[in-house]
Amino acid sequence: MYRVTIASNRERGLQYQIYLTPEGGETVMIQDFSENKQFNIPMDEHGICRIV
Repeated sequence: MYRVTIASNRERGLQYQIYLTPEGGETVMIQDFSENKQFNIPMDEHGICRIV
């Protein structure tokens, strides 16, 4: 797994919603509005990561 950390200059007060869309696959929400800035993705997976 590859650990991703969202770069932000604010320590608190921001909530993130994270979606992963692998090539040729369906979009999956992996986090729904949380202050957590870290998440894991498979090393061999390619596609789009969207952070709201």
